[in-house]
Amino acid sequence: MARFCRAAAGLVVLAIAACTSAPVALVALPPAPAAEVRASGAGASVLLRDVNLPGYLDGFPVVLDRKGSGLTVSQDAEWAERPSMGVGRVLRDALSQRLDASRVLIPGDGRIPDADLTVEFAALDPQEAALHLDARWFFSCTAAGGSRGGRTQLQVPMASATPSSSFMSASHSTSCFSSAVISLMVSPLFARFR
Repeated sequence: MARFCRAAAGLVVLAIAACTSAPVALVALPPAPAAEVRASGAGASVLLRDVNLPGYLDGFPVVLDRKGSGLTVSQDAEWAERPSMGVGRVLRDALSQRLDASRVLIPGDGRIPDADLTVEFAALDPQEAALHLDARWFFSCTAAGGSRGGRTQLQVPMASATPSSSFMSASHSTSCFSSAVISLMVSPLFARFR
């Protein structure tokens, strides 16, 4: 009986200690940095499809570092939203800043886009002192009948291996990616919409 009481008392102490630990901080990707250059005039409209991230990045633990197949995650921060939704939000915002809000359509808008943009991130990983972005993208031009795909890789320096540095670098790299995608929109594929 004394053994049972000691075990019960130990469980009570553990339960109380768990209640007094610091809460996990919920974080979201910050908005895209302001665009330096904005496309002028009317042009092609684009519908950004759902953004895909690798499963290990699309959970709530915040990945701080990746070395090979090993991941280091934050012990005191979690994503407030699914990362694929956050990256999609930041990418849509960055596209809107660089094109025009009326040219970047959202699902349910009712208008028929001139092009659909599908993006699949193979990596959006903090690695040592940089965030590595590796994304495959595909434009499907509904009006012109053409299509084009490609792959973009970027390295964005990180100040440190902290959650806040990861968030800022992820937002900045997504913004840089949007600029790269927009440069393709001024290519001959979209010439008839300019």
